[in-house]
Amino acid sequence: MRALIGADYSHIFTNPESLKRNFNAMMLYRLFLGFDEAFTVGDKVADAIFKNLVTGDVFTVEKKFLDAFEARKFFRMIFASNEQWFMNADFGDRRQFLLTCSNTRQKDSKYFMALDDAMGPDGEMWAFFEFLQKMPLSDFDLRAIPQTDTLMAQKINSLRGNNRVLHSLLEAGLLPLGRHGPSMQVDARSFDADLEESWVEAHYVPTQAFMEVLVQSGYDFRMDTRSAGKILAIIGGGGSFAGPYKGHVRHEGGFLSNDQRMHEGKNLTGRWVGPLWLSRHLAEKHYKVRGLDWGASANEWSNWD
Repeated sequence: MRALIGADYSHIFTNPESLKRNFNAMMLYRLFLGFDEAFTVGDKVADAIFKNLVTGDVFTVEKKFLDAFEARKFFRMIFASNEQWFMNADFGDRRQFLLTCSNTRQKDSKYFMALDDAMGPDGEMWAFFEFLQKMPLSDFDLRAIPQTDTLMAQKINSLRGNNRVLHSLLEAGLLPLGRHGPSMQVDARSFDADLEESWVEAHYVPTQAFMEVLVQSGYDFRMDTRSAGKILAIIGGGGSFAGPYKGHVRHEGGFLSNDQRMHEGKNLTGRWVGPLWLSRHLAEKHYKVRGLDWGASANEWSNWD
C-alpha cells in the first residue's frame, strides 16, 4: 500500500507507544497509516485514541512549539501482528475488520521473491492499482463489517473480570456445585420469555458456595459473593422465577422451602441454573451476540451426571 500511495501520503508506525505520543503531525495529510506490531492490548489510553481515529471525522494535531489544532481525517489504518491477541475488542464493536493470513506459502521464498518483483516499479504494481480503481464499490457498505473468527478471538481474549470467568465456565462446560443442590423441572421460558416452551432441569446453586469453589479452583482469587452473584444472575433464574412464566415450574411453585434455604442458620441465597445450552444462550444474550463457538458440542454441564 505504501508503494502504491507513496511515502508522502503514508506513514508506518513500529512503536507500540505511537498512538500515545504528544506530537502526531506525521498523521496530517496522510491517506494510509500502517501499524506494524505497534499496538498494545490492555492499554486503555491507546484504545480510546484508536476508537476516535476510526470513527471521527477530525482529529487533534499537535506539532512541537505550536498550539494544537483540529484537522480533517483522510487516512485509513492497517494493523499487522504475529500475536494471537493483538487488539482490544468489545462484543458490540464494529470498528475492525480482522483477518488471519494463510500460512500456505510460509517459507516459500520463490513465491515471495516473485511477488516482491511484481510490486516493484518495473513490475505489475500499476496494473494492480488499475484493478483497484475499477473495482465496483457502489453497493459496498463500510459499516457492514464481516464478523470473522479472528475478530471473535480478539473479543473473547479482551474479556475481563466476571465476563472472563463466565466465558471460561461456559467454554469448559463445567459448573461448580452442578448437582449438589435441589432440582426441579422448569419451563425454559422462565429464564427467557423469547424461547419456545421446553421443560428443562434446573438446579439451585448457592452464591456463597459457588464463590468459594471458584476461588479454590483458581478461576479468580479475588472473587467475592457479589461478583459470584453477578455471574449467576446472567445464567440463572431467581428463586421465584418472576415473570409471565413464573408458574411454569414443577417444584413448589418455584420456591425453595425454608429448610432447603437455610444452612447453619444462614440463608442460602442463590440462583436456579438450567442446562449448558440454556446458560450459553443467556450469556450470548448478555453479550449481545449470537452463535458463539463454544468449542464443546454437549448440551449438558460436564459435571451434571
